[in-house]
Amino acid sequence: HVFRVDAGLGLVVGAILLVLTLHAARRDAEAGGSRFSVEMMLVLVALFSTVVGHYAIGPMLDEARADRSRFALLHGVTSVFFVVKLVAIAVLAWRLAGDAAAAGATAAAPTS
Repeated sequence: HVFRVDAGLGLVVGAILLVLTLHAARRDAEAGGSRFSVEMMLVLVALFSTVVGHYAIGPMLDEARADRSRFALLHGVTSVFFVVKLVAIAVLAWRLAGDAAAAGATAAAPTS
């Protein structure tokens, strides 16, 4: 049940973050930058890991409960996707926190 909630919530939050990164990419492209950013790629990696780990491999994991070796292999694969998702989210949070701190430092700098 917890993994189902995690996957559903991950898709909703991931979709919101994707829309926000697409908006930022459009703004950057209008200023002469790239339409793709590291932040967008991190969101896509997290979404991909959620979809593959829960919705693609999860049903196979349920079917493989009787076969211990296949179950262990699939469980390992889903664990790898879970860790990849966690790392992508952690790096995204770190990058966004750094951007926010840099923006705050710029706004607080004296103008004279």
